[in-house]
Amino acid sequence: MTQVEPSPELRTHIEKWLVPAILAAILAVLVAIYLSQGRTQLKSTGPNIAHGREDARSPVPLTPEHVDHVLNEMRGLMTALSGIQTARLSNDLAAIATTARLQSPAARGTPPSGLRQSLPSEFAAMSRELRNDFTFVAQAAQKGDLALADRHLSAAMAKCVACHEGYRLTLAE
Repeated sequence: MTQVEPSPELRTHIEKWLVPAILAAILAVLVAIYLSQGRTQLKSTGPNIAHGREDARSPVPLTPEHVDHVLNEMRGLMTALSGIQTARLSNDLAAIATTARLQSPAARGTPPSGLRQSLPSEFAAMSRELRNDFTFVAQAAQKGDLALADRHLSAAMAKCVACHEGYRLTLAE
């Protein structure tokens, strides 16, 4: 049986759409998990936080201010992932580098007082590693190495998934 090699155009098309398709699938799974957990309004001024009686994830008890900050940071990460995916579709390495750099440790502001002390050490370590992954994405894109940028972006997404699988935010009492 003769094996047929795909044309260069087909390979380029596959490479262009494969990473965004994988990331979209991961995002869809995360949304499905979130929606299956149920949500409740904890306070009229507080955020909606996923929870459940059978939820085996480790609770991370935080003040309302800390919860707001952490959720805002997560939204920023999701916005960056979306921006990187969009830039990836047109192979815009400069936009990938700029967007990723905004999520790197050097670009982050100071968290609210006491937040770092409130976080479990493993949670904080995963967050630092995630931010470092964005630095590596920016560096790879700046060097023109799209494959390496994709690998670092995939590593960042894996940390997002691991964190959401392992932890849940709760309001401290």
